[in-house]
Amino acid sequence: MELLPAIDLRHGAAVRLIQGDFAREQDYGDPEALANRYIDGGARWIHVVDLEAARTGVRHERAALDDIVRLAAASSVRVQVGGGIRTADAAAELFETGVARVVLGTAALEDPGLWPSAWTTG
Repeated sequence: MELLPAIDLRHGAAVRLIQGDFAREQDYGDPEALANRYIDGGARWIHVVDLEAARTGVRHERAALDDIVRLAAASSVRVQVGGGIRTADAAAELFETGVARVVLGTAALEDPGLWPSAWTTG
């Protein structure tokens, strides 16, 4: 079994929505600091979700995600990302930033051909 610590991003912070309610969230502060704690704790993967992108389909947390990917890469930790990835171009853009895996939800159900197996980097 492999555990993937998760960082949900909203408005530049690491948060947890209480029962999925965007009006009720717990703030965990700086996402890069949280990623660093996970890496220091021995994480080999970090799972990141852009919550606003999950809701709107538009990436909002580019800077925070880029910081996490940079920090993880420097420690040989891989990052997988979910939230609002609804097109092959959106997935490809994330791979170009250094993300190793992309999680498709609704988009994969609506278009099962969206996910070419060749896209994965591990």
